[in-house]
Amino acid sequence: MVSERKFNEILLEILNDRDLKVVFEGNPRGFLRQRGVTVPDEIELRVHEDTARLRHIVIPYLEGEPPATVEELEERLSRSVSFG
Repeated sequence: MVSERKFNEILLEILNDRDLKVVFEGNPRGFLRQRGVTVPDEIELRVHEDTARLRHIVIPYLEGEPPATVEELEERLSRSVSFG
């Protein structure tokens, strides 16, 4: 699992270095591993980049039954992680 802070540190690094971004796009698993983030092999990673005219909406995976309330959804999302 990776904290939101760690995810944001990695994201900042990618956003500020075009060459690193290319490396990340080509091999996200290896890039993350080099930064101490291990993603289980059974999890597939796909990198998508938003643009001025394109936004991606990601429906999160949540184990178990769907949340019954917005508050429960917010709580469960706050405990979810961005990588494995």
